[in-house]
Amino acid sequence: MNINRIRATLLQEYYMVQRSLETIVDVFVYPIMNIIVFGFISKFLLGSTDRSVFLSLIVAMLFWQIFSTSQYTISVATLWNMWAHNLTNLFATPTTFLEYFIAHAITALIKALLVFFVGALIAYFQFGYNVVNIPFPLLLVIMINLYLSGIAIGLVLVGFIFAYGTRIQALAWGFISIIQPLASVFYPLSVLPEPFQSLARFLPLTYMFEALRQIISQTAPLPIIHTQLMIGSCITLIYLIISFIIFKYLLAYSKDSGQFAKNDL
Repeated sequence: MNINRIRATLLQEYYMVQRSLETIVDVFVYPIMNIIVFGFISKFLLGSTDRSVFLSLIVAMLFWQIFSTSQYTISVATLWNMWAHNLTNLFATPTTFLEYFIAHAITALIKALLVFFVGALIAYFQFGYNVVNIPFPLLLVIMINLYLSGIAIGLVLVGFIFAYGTRIQALAWGFISIIQPLASVFYPLSVLPEPFQSLARFLPLTYMFEALRQIISQTAPLPIIHTQLMIGSCITLIYLIISFIIFKYLLAYSKDSGQFAKNDL
């Protein structure tokens, strides 16, 4: 692994973001507007519910951006190279796939933290909630899990795009719309019908957002919250390992079928 090649890929990503209004809007403007709009909707609903529910909705939208931004960055960064017919040129250099994805994982982390920071300021100044109220160890665990979950999903989606081309590129920004309802981001797991609750328990996101709601509402003792975070973290780690295996298989399939080269045509 070569640091200079990782730095070169980071520089490429910087130039693409700097010159792409679409990326700036998708990664920064839409998430911030979602937090603001969702905040005002929640504030409107505050008249018919308690403050902890209102805060849970705001904070859930804020933390959701960590996952969605990470996944989007990993997936769409590769699509930009495909749209620019630059994929073959990129991997004709000594840059390895590991270096390539480490660079984009770093970019995803930077973008996610920027969006989270701006969203946290809005949550504090406009809606009166300070994320610092969440105990730092718990805050860190939740953020890391959401970030790694986004990386894992993004990696699998990139593998499928490599294997089947841009005809399935809509998955890069549409797949999380399928995950979000199952992950119980904005409501307790108990709201879902029983069959869907069983599916939701296989998602690490579910445990993160359940724990987040319980931290804000103070409806569960710390041992229960710790258990949920531990279970969710274990599932995240398993999924991250599986995502690398799936990506490796899909990459090999893409090369064997010739689709990898066709992706630049």
